[in-house]
Amino acid sequence: MEIAIDIANALSYLHKHGIIHHNINSSNILLDKNMCAKVAGLHLSRKLPEDVSVNATSIVSISSDIAKTCVYIDPENIENQALDKVLDPRTGFQSDHKIMQVMTMVELALSCMGFPQELRPNMEQVLDILNGKRLERYKTIEGAQPF
Repeated sequence: MEIAIDIANALSYLHKHGIIHHNINSSNILLDKNMCAKVAGLHLSRKLPEDVSVNATSIVSISSDIAKTCVYIDPENIENQALDKVLDPRTGFQSDHKIMQVMTMVELALSCMGFPQELRPNMEQVLDILNGKRLERYKTIEGAQPF
């Protein structure tokens, strides 16, 4: 989780200064000896004109392994009519905070690629979500703590 927060912090900083990275991928995320993430690969980055605001709604393109992932459903689940266990991600996980964190990350990643573009969060909002400031959806989970 800390790696995601480090990356979001770096991108938020760049965006506040009107800079678009243009090439965020795993090859451009470096980890130091303390496992702190550093964003590299700025050779494709661009500074936008002063009169253009940076927000993810108009710049992010859809090209992600998350969006391309196929779902496999075990035939046994279909035969036993247990699809609700497969299709409802909350089943059995309400009290498992780690799984809720992963669900939040997946939902966040998908929202960053969503349509219409105006509904995508900007990097400050992403950072707030990662820092646990906007987890209203999960506040009812007993013992849940921010990431």
